[in-house]
Amino acid sequence: NLISTTLGYSELVGLMLDEDSMITDERLNALKRYQKEMNAGLQQAEALLQREQHGPVAVKGVGMSNRHILVVQEKAARTELFVELLRSQHFKVTSFLDAEAAIEFVNMNGEMVDLAIVSRIDALTHLLLESNSTVEIIVCASETLAFDETRMHALPDNPLDINELLTTVLDLFEANQ
Repeated sequence: NLISTTLGYSELVGLMLDEDSMITDERLNALKRYQKEMNAGLQQAEALLQREQHGPVAVKGVGMSNRHILVVQEKAARTELFVELLRSQHFKVTSFLDAEAAIEFVNMNGEMVDLAIVSRIDALTHLLLESNSTVEIIVCASETLAFDETRMHALPDNPLDINELLTTVLDLFEANQ
């Protein structure tokens, strides 16, 4: 909305300047008013972008570059989204589209994984829990899950709230510092 409004004022200024008529005092005052609105809109957009850039990591202050997250999702688009989101927060991320390849990775590097984000509870989640005593697992699923493991956390998947996912990841790491 902010950008659309600012662009609207910019278009009005452009139209007023493109007309062949002379700029009267009334038009000049309108142009100044529109310019003031555009500047205010651009300043608000800049402030919003600054808040977004510094996001939750800057607020939480957790050193994330040494945290390794395993992402295993069946959908390529979702996997890419998670990887980009997590890497933008300076996490090390390894991703797989199928559990079998992830199981091979965990067999060789399971102790390196701090957190796993998976789409279901299966052999991979059991292997992670058995091979790494500190790993946390977030299960993004559309059905309601019930499990007794304290290191597993369910997030509703229909729809998945990316902000909630990121907040959960940050909270888990902050709690396990």
